[in-house]
Amino acid sequence: MLRLFSTFPGGGPGLGLLLLRGVVGGASVLLGWSRFTEGSPFFGTLSIVGGALLLCGFVTPLAAAMICLDASRMAISTAKWTPLPVIFVAAAIFLLGPGSISIDARLFGRREIIIPRSSRPRD
Repeated sequence: MLRLFSTFPGGGPGLGLLLLRGVVGGASVLLGWSRFTEGSPFFGTLSIVGGALLLCGFVTPLAAAMICLDASRMAISTAKWTPLPVIFVAAAIFLLGPGSISIDARLFGRREIIIPRSSRPRD
């Protein structure tokens, strides 16, 4: 599971990733809700779940991949250019990781490794 996350940057980059996750996740939830009410429950639910996971920062690479695949399907089926920014930003979030302000960072984030002293006497 740790291989899914590259790093958990803090400070400005972490805040930037939080903003990216918030915008893409919120847009995905709203788009999924409109699809769900218009009669496409599977893709609506996929979009809502992916967006909610991205907003929370939980299993971020999986959520970003779900949103990227859903937006790709929408771009192909409608033959419009509108979903392309969502595809590229979701792919960037997939590659960059969740950032330090996320559930993933709390569960799988930086760890402190304490190496015990050797019990052997020194020469």
